[in-house]
Amino acid sequence: MNGSGFGPASVVRWNGSDRTTAHISATQLTAAIPASDLAATGSASITVFTPAPGGGTSNATTFAINNPAPAITGLSPSSAPAASGTFTLTVNGSGFVNGSKVRWNGSDRTTFFVSATQLTATIDSGDVANAGTAPVTVFNVAPGGGTSPASTFTITNAAPGTPTLSPNNVIAGSGALTLTVDGTGFTSASKVRWNGQDRTTTFESATRLTAAISAADVAAAGTANVLVFTPAPGGGTSPAAVFTVANPLPAVSALSPSTTPAHGAAFTLTVTGSNFVQASIVRWNGLDRPTTFVNSGQLTAAVTAADILTEGTADVTVYSPAPGGGISGSQAFTIGTPATTPTDQLVALTGPTGQPVGRSRLVFRATTGNLSGVSAVSFVIRRVSDGKYWNGATGAWQADVFANGGADSDGDLTWTYEVTGRPAGCSSPRRSKSRCGRPSAAFRTRAR
Repeated sequence: MNGSGFGPASVVRWNGSDRTTAHISATQLTAAIPASDLAATGSASITVFTPAPGGGTSNATTFAINNPAPAITGLSPSSAPAASGTFTLTVNGSGFVNGSKVRWNGSDRTTFFVSATQLTATIDSGDVANAGTAPVTVFNVAPGGGTSPASTFTITNAAPGTPTLSPNNVIAGSGALTLTVDGTGFTSASKVRWNGQDRTTTFESATRLTAAISAADVAAAGTANVLVFTPAPGGGTSPAAVFTVANPLPAVSALSPSTTPAHGAAFTLTVTGSNFVQASIVRWNGLDRPTTFVNSGQLTAAVTAADILTEGTADVTVYSPAPGGGISGSQAFTIGTPATTPTDQLVALTGPTGQPVGRSRLVFRATTGNLSGVSAVSFVIRRVSDGKYWNGATGAWQADVFANGGADSDGDLTWTYEVTGRPAGCSSPRRSKSRCGRPSAAFRTRAR
């Protein structure tokens, strides 16, 4: 206190109550003011009292007690996952008073005074519903007081958990669909990704998303990796779940043609049915045949002459590979003589008389009846020395079966056929007939 007329016995009074006073000089005193005098904002009347004789009480001077300016040094916690719910925030700092308010994005939150260096506040679930940041301040009312500088609270996206898919498979070509993805940690910013590409996503809840999957996504058989991506802050990419696009099980309804004579030429078989795919294969008695995909209801396949050497039936099926797929039911293909064709006639073969020359004449004669009414013959010539077959079209022996033939234009009882080229192992006229490749002795003839 600065003034005049202060004596050694002068006492400083705070709101009329003496305070411990030190006499410095006739113009100055000091007094000890306890913290309790400054606990609340307001004002105090300060006087100096000097005892008798003389003395008295000085005029009063007003002392203002203001709130301090608050400051924040730290938040605990300083971040939380989005949609994590209501929690208690601890604010550490200085200049806090009973009545200080914690503010979240500028709005007061229910605040509890712990000490001049610590406050706690209740943060509602709605405050952390979405990822982002929130400025946190402390406000002290006047007199004095004010608003502290802001500290940043971060609301992070949760890391999405492993998804469960419904459905988790479809048939290839089945069209667009809505995919339900269940899991954890989803937010309104989460995206369903199909093989790494975002798909239009609808947020249902923190545990469910739905996504629009296009027809192009499921057009072909295979598998797709499906995951959930949530952006920063926090967030990340979930583990992948596998979605299967399966080939349908093929079905065969008809063959065209459905019959052909034995020993006929190679031909193209048309297979009609359903659920065919690009990778479908026509099988002939269980063996793959070169196949052309026409559309989902039709395939064509190359059938060789060797496939129809023997009269009977062949099982025709269609196979589609995994995923899905499988083998269709079978359709019977008939290998035989049409009803309008004369019955095959067994004939005897008269071969050459042992000459190993480069040309041999084969003569066919009917053993019963005759060849009248038969306009053509087909037959196989097999050389016994090495098992090779005669190819009349090229004039050479070959390993593969070849159906020879010709027309019987004169209607005679015999029909001749010439084989040219020296048989293997015949270097001398003295070789035996078997070593010179004499053909087999019996064949069948048929109409063409």
